[in-house]
Amino acid sequence: MATIRRRVSPAGKISWTAMIRRKGFPALSKTFPSKTLAKHWVTVTEASMIAGTFIDPRPAQAAILRDLFIRYRDEVTPSKRGRAAETVRINWFIQQPIAQYSLGNLKPPVIAAWRDARLRTVTGSTVNRDMNLLGHVLEVARKEWGLHIPLNPVHDVRRPQHNPARDRRLMPGEEARLLAACRSGIGDFLFPAVVLALETGMRRGEIIALDWRKIDTERCIARLEMTKNGERRDVPLSSRAGEALKSVKTPHDGPVFKGWTANAFRLAYIRAVARAGIADLTLHDLRHEAISRMFEKGLSMMEVAAIAGHKTLAMLKRYTHLRAEDLAKKLG
Repeated sequence: MATIRRRVSPAGKISWTAMIRRKGFPALSKTFPSKTLAKHWVTVTEASMIAGTFIDPRPAQAAILRDLFIRYRDEVTPSKRGRAAETVRINWFIQQPIAQYSLGNLKPPVIAAWRDARLRTVTGSTVNRDMNLLGHVLEVARKEWGLHIPLNPVHDVRRPQHNPARDRRLMPGEEARLLAACRSGIGDFLFPAVVLALETGMRRGEIIALDWRKIDTERCIARLEMTKNGERRDVPLSSRAGEALKSVKTPHDGPVFKGWTANAFRLAYIRAVARAGIADLTLHDLRHEAISRMFEKGLSMMEVAAIAGHKTLAMLKRYTHLRAEDLAKKLG
């Protein structure tokens, strides 16, 4: 049965507390500013109990976001290809003030305020990745962990604009300086890895995942078993890429860059760029450069898509930053 009681605060404010006690269900109570809202809540809640669709909202209301992130990191993230990067992002998240919120208090205005504060220190694309992760953690909690969240609050928060697509290309002399700096660093992997990036357009993770057992030196092909889009891909190797691979002295029965991580590659590259005195040249810019060079060599859109691993031609267009002066020469 349900009861609704009128309450008056010391300040004279009137509220209505509805209580439901029904055999086989937990006792529930909730306070409303009007009797009409209290009656509506009772009607809807009791109807769900009768229909067998009732879900106790209290565990979700009390759940702490930090605990959900930790569970997601331990149970969901390990199955992802990008688990290393996502683990870093989650470990950052759980140290933030927003992680201390309960789901009952994690409303869209709270997330919007967090978004705005975050935008003062990072780009819109980074915030969007953060929001994607936050939204998915809440979706998994809602759909798989039995936490009753009627609406994912992230869905009601406006997304910031993504960063404009980069069009950074290597300027005359930069490639020679970069490769010289790669040779001068500690270790023997950076130089061949950067040459492979420039020659094949492979992503950082794909280069790190290269395996001698999947490289056909006679046919000049490297097979990638796991790529960003989830499909295997055969990457043709130029003579320059082949020479770079020959310089890697690791046993030919396992990974080409044995013991090297994607993060170690990233940090070594950043140090090399600094030694070369080159500004604003990211590791991913080398992929842009490689793909643009493929077009400049006359490869078709479909050929480049097959090499670079893009499922749609629309996705490939953002990488084709051809130099205007080169196009002008073709026009005559």
